[in-house]
Amino acid sequence: LQAIVDAAAATYNDALGVIGAYTGSNTAPQLQDYLDAEVTGVTSAELAQLNTFVAQLPTASTNTTALVQGVTDAFNALLAAADSNSATASSLSQAQFVTLGLTAISPEEASLLNTVISGLAPNAVDTYAELAALAAQVSRVIGTADSDSLVNAPSLADLSALGLSGVTAANLAVVQQAIASATTGLVDSLSELQSVVT
Repeated sequence: LQAIVDAAAATYNDALGVIGAYTGSNTAPQLQDYLDAEVTGVTSAELAQLNTFVAQLPTASTNTTALVQGVTDAFNALLAAADSNSATASSLSQAQFVTLGLTAISPEEASLLNTVISGLAPNAVDTYAELAALAAQVSRVIGTADSDSLVNAPSLADLSALGLSGVTAANLAVVQQAIASATTGLVDSLSELQSVVT
């Protein structure tokens, strides 16, 4: 019996070791590793995408079942939120975004990012690179608001990626100034931001 217990413990520890050590360039965790680590909610269809989030997290954030489960739950919440329907705002918490690796995200940025995600399909946000790119674009909007500075203002590409309409190269400077003149509370949702720029 002890041998069986020891073998199970070794399998569990080895699986967590693979997950915690993954950096994107070494041995990738397989579905069986997550199962052996007693993590639920992982599917073969989204395994590679989940691993992109695991890869960029430090070992200290992925070396227990509870921590990996937290990443998995946040990842699945992200996919569920991206329902291509901007009328149903997603509701990931700031903490969930942090769990996914967006460690510097502010409450206002989380709010705007949630409304952006709602209008997108799951495959537009199901890798860390995609989510981080959107978060950076959101950060430029929130960082410019209430600052009267255009040093790091969102570009035309940024605003288009976030789902805004009516912004062109011809009116970009006016739009950027409108964002800079608005308070963060007036641009922390996509609908509010659209109102500011049109």
